[in-house]
Amino acid sequence: ARKKIICMLTEIIEERRASSSLHHDMLDCLLQPEEGSKAKLTNDQIIDVIIALIYSSYETVSTTSMMAVKYLHDHPKILEDLRNEHLEIRKGKLPGDALNSNDYKSMNFTRAVILETLRMASIVKGVLRKTTEDIEIRGFVIPKGWKIILYMGEMNYDPCLYHEPLTFNPRRWM
Repeated sequence: ARKKIICMLTEIIEERRASSSLHHDMLDCLLQPEEGSKAKLTNDQIIDVIIALIYSSYETVSTTSMMAVKYLHDHPKILEDLRNEHLEIRKGKLPGDALNSNDYKSMNFTRAVILETLRMASIVKGVLRKTTEDIEIRGFVIPKGWKIILYMGEMNYDPCLYHEPLTFNPRRWM
């Protein structure tokens, strides 16, 4: 699938680079260097950005949403508190009134549930990078050109950072 996407995106990028017309979309933004910058993204860099956006906007959102439903199902008291926060906000509104930015800002417990869900169900456990220069970390040198994975998933379960890290507890964010 990645090879097919790369071929498709390469073709689109080459067409855009050859054309003088603007489409006023994300690809145009990636193709145009920032004002005052001489740096121009390569096709490979643009393709990496687009694939990362596709992946991060689909798989992560659906999986994290599913995990939020699971945690709320497993913790009925937290679900009740969340529901009560939302009902309290609705009390101050007429039927049919939409929520506004102040309503969203006042959802402190909702924010805590979201943060705890993201902590517990972190989808992206690490990121893959290629070193562009020699890097020394604690006396060990990672040579230029090495591919490394920065594994971040375990820090969300570190008992030095979070009391009872395996427990779903949104109140830790309050």
